[in-house]
Formats: sequence, structure tokens, C-alpha cells
Amino acid sequence: MLLTVHSVDLLESKDGPNRREHHTGAYFSDNLIIRRGQTFQMWIEFSRPFNPKSDSLQLQLKLEPIFSSSTGIHISVPLVDILEDGRWEMKIVEQEDKRVRLAVNTLPTASIGCYKVTVESFSPKGKLLFPCSPNDLYMLFNPWCEDDAVYLDDESERKEYILNSMGRIYYGTEQQIGTRTWNFAQFEQDILEACLFILERGQVAMTEWRDPVIVSRMVSALVNSNDDYGVLMGNWKDSYEGGTSPTAWSGSGDILRQYYSSGSLSNSPSAGSMQESPILVLLRCLGIPTRCVTNFNSAHDTDLSLTTDIYIDEKLEIIKDKTSDSVWNFHVWNESWMSRPDLPAGYGGWQVVDATPQEPSQGSYRCGPTSVSAVRNGQVNLKFDTPFVFAEVNSDKIYWQKKPDGSFSQVNVEKSSIGQCISTKAVGSDARVDITHLYKYPEGSWEERTAVERASRFGSKPTLYPSPTGNDVSVEIVMDGAGPRIGEDAKLSIVLKNKSSSQRTASLLYEVMVMYYTGVLKNTVKKDQIPLTLKPQETKTIPLTLQYKEYMNHLVDQGALMLAVTGRVNETQQILATQFNFRLRTPDLIITPQGDAVVGKELTVKITFQNPLSQVLRNVLFRIEGLGMQSVRKIAYGDVDKHATVTLTEKFVPTVAGPQKLLASMDCRLLTQVHGVADIVVKPNLLVEMSGGPTARAPAAETPSASDMLLTVHSVDLLESKDGPNRREHHTDAYFSDNLIIRRGQTFQMWIEFSRPFNPKSDSLQLQLKLEPIFSSSTGIHISVPLVDILEDGRWEMKIVEQEDKRVRLAVNTLPTASIGCYKVTVESFSPKGKLLFPCSPNDLYMLFNPWCEDDAVYLDDESERKEYILNSMGRIYYGTEQQIGTRTWNFAQFEQDILEACLFILERGQVAMTEWRDPVIVSRMVSALVNSNDDYGVLMGNWKDSYEGGTSPTAWSGSGDILRQYYESSGKPVKFAQCWVYAGVTNTVLRCLGIPTRCVTNFNSAHDTDLSLTTDIYIDEKLEIIKDKTSDSVWNFHVWNESWMSRPDLPAGYGGWQVVDATPQEPSQGSYRCGPTSVSAVRNGQVNLKFDTPFVNSDKIYWQKKPDGSFSQVNVEKSSIGQCISTKAVGSDARVDITHLYKYPEGSWEERTAVERASRSAPNRLYRHGRAGPRIGEDAKLSIVLKNKSSSQRTASLLYEVMVMYYTGVLKNTVKKDQIPLTLKPQETKTIPLTLQYKEYMNHLVDQGALMLAVTGRVNETQQILATQFNFRLRTPDLIITPQGDAVVGKELTVKITFQNPLSQVLRNVLFRIEGLGMQSVRKIAYGDVDKHATVTLTEKFVPTVAGPQKLLASMDCRLLTQVHGVADIVVKPK
Repeated sequence: MLLTVHSVDLLESKDGPNRREHHTGAYFSDNLIIRRGQTFQMWIEFSRPFNPKSDSLQLQLKLEPIFSSSTGIHISVPLVDILEDGRWEMKIVEQEDKRVRLAVNTLPTASIGCYKVTVESFSPKGKLLFPCSPNDLYMLFNPWCEDDAVYLDDESERKEYILNSMGRIYYGTEQQIGTRTWNFAQFEQDILEACLFILERGQVAMTEWRDPVIVSRMVSALVNSNDDYGVLMGNWKDSYEGGTSPTAWSGSGDILRQYYSSGSLSNSPSAGSMQESPILVLLRCLGIPTRCVTNFNSAHDTDLSLTTDIYIDEKLEIIKDKTSDSVWNFHVWNESWMSRPDLPAGYGGWQVVDATPQEPSQGSYRCGPTSVSAVRNGQVNLKFDTPFVFAEVNSDKIYWQKKPDGSFSQVNVEKSSIGQCISTKAVGSDARVDITHLYKYPEGSWEERTAVERASRFGSKPTLYPSPTGNDVSVEIVMDGAGPRIGEDAKLSIVLKNKSSSQRTASLLYEVMVMYYTGVLKNTVKKDQIPLTLKPQETKTIPLTLQYKEYMNHLVDQGALMLAVTGRVNETQQILATQFNFRLRTPDLIITPQGDAVVGKELTVKITFQNPLSQVLRNVLFRIEGLGMQSVRKIAYGDVDKHATVTLTEKFVPTVAGPQKLLASMDCRLLTQVHGVADIVVKPNLLVEMSGGPTARAPAAETPSASDMLLTVHSVDLLESKDGPNRREHHTDAYFSDNLIIRRGQTFQMWIEFSRPFNPKSDSLQLQLKLEPIFSSSTGIHISVPLVDILEDGRWEMKIVEQEDKRVRLAVNTLPTASIGCYKVTVESFSPKGKLLFPCSPNDLYMLFNPWCEDDAVYLDDESERKEYILNSMGRIYYGTEQQIGTRTWNFAQFEQDILEACLFILERGQVAMTEWRDPVIVSRMVSALVNSNDDYGVLMGNWKDSYEGGTSPTAWSGSGDILRQYYESSGKPVKFAQCWVYAGVTNTVLRCLGIPTRCVTNFNSAHDTDLSLTTDIYIDEKLEIIKDKTSDSVWNFHVWNESWMSRPDLPAGYGGWQVVDATPQEPSQGSYRCGPTSVSAVRNGQVNLKFDTPFVNSDKIYWQKKPDGSFSQVNVEKSSIGQCISTKAVGSDARVDITHLYKYPEGSWEERTAVERASRSAPNRLYRHGRAGPRIGEDAKLSIVLKNKSSSQRTASLLYEVMVMYYTGVLKNTVKKDQIPLTLKPQETKTIPLTLQYKEYMNHLVDQGALMLAVTGRVNETQQILATQFNFRLRTPDLIITPQGDAVVGKELTVKITFQNPLSQVLRNVLFRIEGLGMQSVRKIAYGDVDKHATVTLTEKFVPTVAGPQKLLASMDCRLLTQVHGVADIVVKPK
């Protein structure tokens, strides 16, 4: 009998699983829209039941041109038993009578486009074809797929750059940044079809539609119409007759629909910013993450010199017909995210794509994709169009003056005027983000100058780290022995050495400051100045004593202080500067067991403490844990008198034999960081009777004769006993839980007892494992484990390894890539009489990462390291200073009661799909965010202040167990309080508990770089005192983080192994307070471009001195003070191991300096400018010219100023005001010349954007110095005020008022308002007519919202006399 297809259901519903899982539910189209590299499902109904033994199927997908003659694509998708990644395949996943449900694999490299779908059926009687109806299947790029070239790993960025249909475009000048909201409309009716229509006009083979590099380059050419009948016609003139003014558009939907419906008639005028928004719509619609970017002071280099050249004559006036280069007030382009396999490594990521037709590229007006990273580094040899984009953002502006012989000489260079305030919309908000740092290094830096020289071969090459001249005096601070104890005087020495053959004199300033261990200074406790004379080659030691009475009332946690020494050598002007951190050592708690420790017998322990202070300690609390206790014992002692000794006598009953630790700590406001530890060997109790053996089983009940043939499960034994083979072989026997706990990638065993003997010929079994969220709404996992004859690695399978009457023992294979978590276990039995389900009880099976499994990403090949970094529940945390390293023991408690459950509870709060719980990179990154509570109600609340009321002092904690239990039992209420070592201790517990090898690491002299300059900057004034409100960078005495061991398939080879994971909330990363995992190897090599959060550890400390003019100059560099004595506990002992060499090469070595310079070249040191609103259109514009004579002589000059109307592109229209000003400046005088441009002077000359330029030139008579500068500004336009009248509800009419006031004393003619957004599928246009001078207009419009949730309503005004008038309202639409 033929196998005929009766119907095909592509499950194309917007609310269905396909479009929901493929993130395409927002598209207007009713067709199936999927993203490549991801499975989709479909149902097929046949004329009879499908027989897998004799029938077969094949899917035919055809991508064929509709409007052009380009080559199409034909794909055959076969039916298989098991789907494999990277293949076009389909599999039957469900069969119901005559229907089958198929899962269809697509390739992550498939061409995008609209495919026609046909089903081909095969049976012994023949082959039949069934064209689906509707049979359009739209395939898009997939930034959710790791194998797609456009993969973007941050969900918030995917939502912003793919799914957000509203955005912001910035315009104006760098001082007056304007904002307008834009409706990208990528999901609206006909837009997807229009985008594919545009692609077809590119006349490129459809096989190339798989490459986002080629697609984005095609789009940059096709959006403009200069040479290919593209979407938009440019117009930079004053007249827009026959079309729409560029400033009147407020969205892309109308533009694309007009183009598509007209069959490619390009009649819509546009300017640069308008051409970039259709490009963004096209690329977002097709699935390429894209954003609009505005560059202020954007150069247009017409001769590829990579400089912007201004030519002036002998009279200092601009030669306009010679000056072909221009500087646009602003220019808008796009950035698209993609890999660049056609470029060297490191140049993927954001790529500039620019459709504004400025210069041809390979024969067409197009630009990009251009690697932003290549632009930043001046690599203008890399494709595409990098020289042009580089000149736009980082060219030097050079003034050339004509000489009498007709040639030109360079008279002035502005090195930092081009490419300012490069801006884009923030992820998840309407804020503006300055991304200038992505395009160029800090202005004037060595890296920035090197990039300019590399690109243009013009300009100076200043060095970031210049060698000081006359550097012949050294200064260092030394401290004897272990350092001072708290309560005693602190004695240090300042050692100076004159290395020259001449006498040196200086004046030293020293300052002792109390500081938090983070490097934040609290206050000064001692300060003085020391005159100094050094003979040739003399070394001089200056003793310094800090008395107890000087610091006793000022200390904070850790007893940390800093001695800062600065000075100037009179003879050479060399600046001396150094800082020395030290701490006041606290006493230990002495723990002394009284006799032997034996399992089950009471042990007496004495704990002794002596108060070192001449002050009473109030409200002292002792905390004791370890020795197998399942909770912390707290002893409220009360007050301890000055210098008094306290002895506690406590009793414990050990429960586990072997080496144990007992920890104690003291919690007191006045004295912190007091703790102790004792190593205690607990002996077994030989008198305790041991019992064991298999549990007796009750005889099975007789099954009634009616069900003799059913295979009923009577009992399941998961062999979960701590002493049993499963937990012993899986190294999980130490966990308190009585459930089965296994490690993935390893076989476990179980017994099943049935109602009758199992018959392999007629019976079968299946294990169902379900990982489902308990406390959250994240996605769960369901795994079916079939019964097979032979187990194969890499598959979920089980096999009978033993059979005893009615019982079978199974060996169950697990995957080394399985998600960790708590699975529910159900047994499914099959027999000729039917199928039965048996939920196990208890049925919790905990699956963990497995460092013993070679195929697990956390595999660690050394057994002693596995025992240390997974199985050891006690550890050491180091603190203090590099000269005074303190140690405290920490109870990680990862095996204690409720800890495993608490750790999985924490993971659930991360709201990440459980499918991601298989990846230790994602899990460790989640944990680093969830251990702190800064933005996600995580485990611990930080506190770096002096008061810990309402919580526990961070120094009082001595283990993680109490913290995690308190958090778990309170259902996620953050525990108070923590600092870095507490965050690290808890993180260590969570990751070890889950099976990721992890250790605590302490970095001494740890820099906190607040401006991402990758340097630690100390600012001092003219008197050599630290300017505390300017010095925002800090150096923490120590900082504790974690390292976790894992492979990093997301990074280049060689960057796996130890990864930094830091939960201390210092700076946000991708929107959350988290850090890592960061490859330690990447840190060592300065590869700060590698994810995640790599720029840290190895900065230089730079001293900057304030100059009389308020600026700062670099006076000293310490290249080896940051990142010292990086420490962790040794494997198998309590010794400290220095692992600094893992983080950086030897200080001062060629490799270390190369790493620092490589890193600093990636420093995104942002340039922040405070915007000035500037004049409004219709008012007088007021500016000032400020001149300063820095010399000791009088200066005279003649200034020429000229105010010109300009297009925002930098093209000048005409001059509206011009004059000459004679000038006399006294020595050191600063003079301000006010300048007013009256409304009547410019009212009849303005063009779009209301842009003007003030150009000032002049010559100083006494020195012939040329003065030259230009200043662009704009006249601000009014907003449209949009006010909803009442609540917005789906399906109900909403009234909105739109108000506008004419700011001009002129009538506005033929005013047109355009309104869009709020779910409308087209733009509403209102031809209002004329608006009288200074009149107010109010429109009342009605809308019916169709979609619930946050929406935007946009309005713009189209008027020849007044442009760039628009408004936006955020409206939350409630469900009906």
C-alpha cells in the first residue's frame, strides 16, 4: 500500500513551540520562522500508519530566487534513528496512529532565506511528493547557537540587539548630544519579506547568504541607491520636494514597505543617520546582532591621507575650494556582531557597517564590515574599508598655511578633536553609553599615538612609560620581622640611597593612614616632613615609630595601615614616591585538646585568648566549628577586660575517625581577625559493634492471576548507602545526604525487583530521569535511558549485569556532559500486557561534575589534587600584607547537612535554563554573581564600613556552612555580612560541592582599577600630598578570590586550566556584579581581550603630579608593586604556596613588560564629557573665546572669527557673522571674549540639525605662533510632548495628547506629524497645515493597543523651516 501524505503541520503558530524556542514569535508573518543550527518540529499525517521497517521519508528544502536570476539551493533531509549535530537530518520522536512528529536538524552554516518545503514519502509500492501548503519556511541567522558565526553569549545583549524593535539614535555635537527614539519595526508586516527582497537585488549567489560578512557588506551597498537602485536616496540639500525630509522619519517600517511595494523605486530622501536605521532593521530582522552608533566630530577623509586637512591663506582665512576634507558634527553608522574567519584571530566581534554613500569601495558605495578592533589598533591593512573608518574616528586635524611661493606649511595640529563621544544605546535601558574606548586608546596615550602612526605614518610617537632623567635616588620602606602586634608601637624604616657621585638634597613628606584592606583610605593618623641630605653613594635609614596611642582609636578591620612617602630631589627634580602597606598582627586563639579524641567519647577542649589592648572588649562572641559538627557552636562570652586572659572549656563528641580540624574565631567590634585552629586525630572506638550486610527483603506478594503477565516493579534499590559501591566509587560518600549522589560520565548500579522474573525476550525497561526546577521557572530536562545489550560510551544507556529470580541489577551509563542537579527517577516497565510506571521512593538522584572522568570538562589528572580541591572540607585563607601574611583556617563544609541542597537552590536563583547546568564555565559564572547580593538577592551582603549591626562581622565567620544554611532556610534572604575572604570561602564551598575543583587564592597589593585604564593611578598635588578625592583607584592590601579548574572550549587553545572566579562585588560585568571565569594563562600573557573580565592583576602604579594649570604629568612609575605573593594552600598540607608565576612573568622581564603593554593597548579608558545644553533655536546663541598667555611677557595678536552655517556632515553652507578682534594679553593673563550670535543673524540661513561652526584663527605678533581652533554647536529644537490620557489596555481605545510649541517668530508652513509604535503596523500621518509664530499645537489621537507589556509611542514633525522635532512616550499596556 502506498504511503500517501495527507497533511503537514509545520507548527508555525506564533505561540507554538517552534517559534517560541527559536525566538521568532514577534514576527508578524504566520509562516514558520526558525533560526539555523537549531532543531524544529513538525507533524505529518499519512494515509496509513507509518512502518519504520519498510517506509521512509525525506524532506526537500528549496531556496530559489523570486525576483532575480541568482543561483538557488536544494537540500535533502534524510530520516535517521539518531540525530547528529552538524548534519541535515530528521528523526521521528512521536507516533500516534497515522501521525508522526519529526525533529528536524538544521545546520548553523545554512543560507538564510525563504525555503519551500516538500515531503517525499517512500514505501515498497513507490515514491510520492507532497508540497506543503503553506510551504514557506524562513531561516534566519541564530545568535543563540554557539556554532553560528553571529553567536552572542549574553542573553541581555541578544534581547537588545535582536529582539528590541525600538532604539535610540544620537545626533548634534559632542557638547550638545541630542537623542531621538527610532522604531526599527523589524517584526512588522512585510518587513521580513522586504529584507529578503533587498538581498535578492544584490545579485549574489544564495550560497553566499550563509556568511554574515558577505550579507552585511551587501546590505551596506543596497540600503543606499547611489549605484544599485537601493532603498534610500540621499539628500544633503535644503529642498526635499517630491519626498520626505530625513528628519521627519521616525522609523524604518514605512521606508521598507514603500520600497518593497514599489518594486524598488528609490525616492525617499535621507541623510546619514536615516540610512543607518534601515541597515539595522535589515540585519536585526535577518538575525545579525546590530546596533546604531554615532560618532561626533566624524572626519570625512577624501584623499586617504588618514589626516583631516584644513588649508588657510596668508590672511588666516580658510581656503574653501582647497579644503576638501570635512568634519561632520556627527555621523551615524551600525555595528554588527560576528566572527571574522577571514581576518587574523582577535578581530571578530563588533564590525562597522555603514550604508551612507561617502566613498566607493571595490566599485560600489558601501563600507564594511570593518573590525572595530582593527580600527583601534591602526591595522588599516585589514579588510574591509578600515582606512576610511580609522580616519573618521582617529585622524589628526592639521592646519596648513599657504606660503608666498604657493606651497603649504603645517602650522598647527589637533590630535584629539576627531572622533569624540562615540555613542550607542545601553543594553536594557534608554541610557547613552560612550564606547569611544572600543575605537581608540585614550587620546595622547602611547598606544593611541602608535595606532595613528601605524595607520598614517604621520605624527609623533610619545611613550606611555618614559624613562625618568636623573633617576639616581631610590627610596624603600622596610619592616623588621613579622611586624608589629596590635596594642604595641609600630616601628618601620625609610631607606634612601644616593646612587650618584654628587650630593643630593630633598624634602620628604610621609603620611601614615588607616586603611581598609581594599585600599580605601579612612584617615591620616600621623604626618610630617623630613629635610634630607645624602652624600655621594650614601645609604641613609630613617627610623619611624607609630605609637599605639596615635592609632588606637582609628583602626578598622584587619588592622591595616599605609605609610606613603613622597619627595623631590632638588638637584635633579626627580620625584620620589612609594607606599608601604602593613598590618598590626592580632593574637591567636590557642586550642588545646585535653586527652585523646575517640569516636563516640566526650572530648574536652580548652580555648585560650589574651586581650592585647589596654581597652575593654565589649560583647565578645566565640564561634566554634569542625570536628564533624553539623552546625556552628556560638558562645556569647560578654566583656573581656584590658589585657585579661580568657579560657573556655568546651566538650565535643567526635563522630568520624581520622584527621580532623577544630576551628574557633572571635567576633568583637574592637578587635577583629582573631581565630585559631587545632589538628586533632580522632581514633576509632573499637568497642562499638559494627553491623552490616544486605537488607532482608519481605517476600513479594502474590500477583492476582488476571495480571500474571504484567511486569510490575515491586521495589527499586538505588544502592544509595554512603558505604555502598555507588557512593564509594563516585567519591561522594562524605556527603551528609542519604540520597544517591553520583558523578556524571561514570556508571552507577541499581537493583529492581519485579512481580515475576524478567524475560529479556518479551520484556523491556526504561529509566526516566527528570531534572525540574523547584523554586524557579527555568526550563527543565527529561532523559530516557533505554535498556541495551552492550553499553557504549557517550550514551544514556543501561544494561542488565546480574539477574536473581525476580531481581535484576542494572549498570547505568551517564553522560560526561550531563547537566548537574537533582533528578527524579522513575522506572518504566514494558511487557506484552502493557506499560507501567514506578516512581522510585526516595527518588532523588544528585548528579555532580566529575573531575575523575577524562571526558568531563573539569577533569583533573592528579589524584592528590582531586583530594585537595574536591574532597578536602578544610582550607586556608591568607590575608594581611605581602610583608605580613596572615593565615586563617576555613571550614568549607561542602559535605555537611543541607549544603548540597543549598547549592542547587542557589543555582536555581540564577534563572538560567537547566540545560546550561552542564557547562562549568556558565555554572561558575552564575555562582560568582549569586554569592553576592548586589543585584540578584544572592547569598551574602557586603559591608566595608565600621558597623555590622544587624549581622555578623565578616572577620567573625570561620566557615561557609552556617552562611549557606541560613540563606537556604530563609528562602534566599541575603546573609549579613561579608568581605572578600567570606565571598571566596562560600564560592569555594559551592563549586567544590558541585564537583568543580576549586581553591582560594589571595593576591597581595591587589589593584582596583576603577576607570579600566589598566594602570593604578595616584594623584599628588604641588605639595606632594595625595589628592584623595581624585585618586579613585586603590590598592587593596589583599584580595581573595577563587580559582576553578576546567577546560575552556570557548577560548583559543591553551587557555583552559585554572580560571579566576571572583564573587566580591567590585565592578559589574555584562550587567551583573560577577567576575570570571578568567583564564589565568590569559592574564599572564596580557590577553585581556579574552572573556571573561581578564583586565586585572598586573598593572603599573603611576604617580601623577598636579601642574599649576590644573593638568597632571606623570612623575613616577612603580612597575612591580601590584600583584605580589599570590598565595594558596599547598596540596596535602597546610603550607602556603606562592603561585605569582602563574599570573605573570618575572617582574621587569621582557615577557612581563610585553604582557603589560599588550593589556594596556586594550584598556577602554573612557572619555567622559559633561554635556552642555547650548542655545535653543529662536534665541540668541552665546559663546566665549578664552585665551591664556602662559609666558612672562606681554603678547599681542589679531583674532579673526567666523560663524558659519554648516551641514552636520561638516560641509559649510555660508558665513553668517565674521569679524576681527585686536588683542593684548598681559603676562600670565587669561582673557574671556564674549560672543553673541543674534537670532536675526542666523534665522534665514539654517539647514537641517541647526548646526553652526565658530572658527577662530590668529597670529601672535611677538612669536609668530599661529592660533587656530574650531567649535561646532547646534541650536536645540523643542520636543513633542506625548501624554496618554488614562491607562493603556489591550483592545481598548487609548486617547493620547501630543503637544508642540513653535519656538520661532516665523510661521511654520505645511506641517506634517508622523506617529508610530504602540504595535501599529503602519505610520499614522497627520497633515496639520500651518503653525503660527510661537503658537502651541495640541493633537488628540486615539489608538487601540494590541500587545500587552512595555511599548513606545513615537511622534515626529516634518517641516521645512524647523527640523529634528520629535518625541517619545513609554507606555505600559495592561492585558485585557
